[in-house]
Amino acid sequence: MERGPGKVTMTHRLRLALASTLVALLGLGTVAPPVAADATTDAATAWLAARQEPDGGFEVADFAPFETPDVILAIAAGAQSGTPWSTGEALAAVQALDANGAAAGGTPLDWADEYLTANPPTAGIAAKFIVLVAGPLGLDPAAFDPSGNGAVDLVAAMDAGKLPDGSYSLPAINDTLYALLAHDVIGRDAPTDTLAYLRGAQQANGGWSYDGAPEGTDTDVDTTARAVQALVASGVPTGDGTVAAALKYLADLHQASGAWQFFGSDDTNSTAMAAMAIHGAGWRLHSSCWRTSSSSGAAGPYTNPVAWLRSQQVTSGEPADLGRFLSQNDVFSEVPNTSATSQAVQALLRSWLPLSPAPLARTEDFDDVPACAWYSQAVAWMAENGITRFAGGTFGPKSGITNGQLSLLLWNLFDQPGPFTDHPYTNVAANAAYNDALDWLLDAGLINDGTTFPSKRNVNRARVLNLLWQLAGSPAGAPDLAIADVSDTAPFADAVDWAIEHGIAQLLPDGTFRPRQKVTRAQAALMMFRLASTQPAWGEVALPSTVEF
Repeated sequence: MERGPGKVTMTHRLRLALASTLVALLGLGTVAPPVAADATTDAATAWLAARQEPDGGFEVADFAPFETPDVILAIAAGAQSGTPWSTGEALAAVQALDANGAAAGGTPLDWADEYLTANPPTAGIAAKFIVLVAGPLGLDPAAFDPSGNGAVDLVAAMDAGKLPDGSYSLPAINDTLYALLAHDVIGRDAPTDTLAYLRGAQQANGGWSYDGAPEGTDTDVDTTARAVQALVASGVPTGDGTVAAALKYLADLHQASGAWQFFGSDDTNSTAMAAMAIHGAGWRLHSSCWRTSSSSGAAGPYTNPVAWLRSQQVTSGEPADLGRFLSQNDVFSEVPNTSATSQAVQALLRSWLPLSPAPLARTEDFDDVPACAWYSQAVAWMAENGITRFAGGTFGPKSGITNGQLSLLLWNLFDQPGPFTDHPYTNVAANAAYNDALDWLLDAGLINDGTTFPSKRNVNRARVLNLLWQLAGSPAGAPDLAIADVSDTAPFADAVDWAIEHGIAQLLPDGTFRPRQKVTRAQAALMMFRLASTQPAWGEVALPSTVEF
């Protein structure tokens, strides 16, 4: 794929840099400062510390390594005194938890060392230890040996478990998600085949299932939230069709209580994971803006997920319970495991996860574009890139878009190419703003030759997508979708299949596309924004400078 003239490749990642020896991990910077530790998180980390077992670990549920890596990260996050992230503070806090005192072998790192030595890690386990332990504590992931008794190469173990389809350690897709996050931690670009695998595993509802099956509706919030973190950490823009669909999924499942649910009940783990994903996508949780911007159907009372999380902490009763976070899983064992409390601390502090958060959401100054509408980010992107310009401070999001207006927007989207031979349309005024755009489209064979051009006719959904598809290089390979109102022989059928596959447009709730429905300026803006943000939607063409990836 070629890059257009003058285009500077930029991604949204603010990654840890790793020295060539993979020893010295640098501190992570974020777009917004993390939340400082307070009485809530202090009480939670104190409760976690009291759960330490004689071997130094925290495997209360006896399902290693389910709990200890997350506890290590929670303790490390609670020890941070400022920004950027201090691996020194993190390491000191974890090493201070010594269940054996003067005797050897009692810290969480001793447990980790012993576990990994006795149990050669799979790719997913290795990636998890890179993300939750080695990275935040500044330990060498290629020679993990905190006890000095023989190093384990977590990076090599992760790499060895990569499968031909780009996934890692199936059947759980969580292993693949940790592998993508681990690539970010060690300063690597995300493998393109792994990103393709992850995109292909997304279900039509925007979520992911635990096993990564793309069919059906058996999705869960935790896996979907981790997938958002992995995509954003891999440099995928939040306007990308895959990320946007996942955020819509999370928005539509957000409860009025402020929580997300697991098996029909408000759940601490799911809420913590979703909160970290939304923060990682550039949104701030105190406002409902992320929800209304992500889904046009999101409505009703809004409660900050952070407020709901705080409400789940035990603050009275038995001293041994004080500080922990409630979980619906508590009923399954006599002693609550540490998972809910660890992930609640991570979500409340948001200082390590999510890795490489996206930039804050855009803003713009059109008087008739709300700050938090489903199309606001698209319009702000257009204004930022000079695709649309102020006309009396208004954008006209609900107005129909004409052939002439669409031509101009597309010309601006593609960096105003030209000059080309003058078009022959006698009905187009010599001073029309879109004259150069018509010259370009005619030269490209995207509009018909003749003496007239229907510049004032409103365009429909099929027309917009067909033009976008052709300008993106008419990429082939999209599956033929059975859409009731789109015939396989329609001239725009391939464009519609392509647009639905990549999230540039969506089917309506009844499963139809309505190709002849007129397009508003807001809808056209969103379609162009999705294309500019979704790298796999492009064929072999020179990319304009307006793309987001």
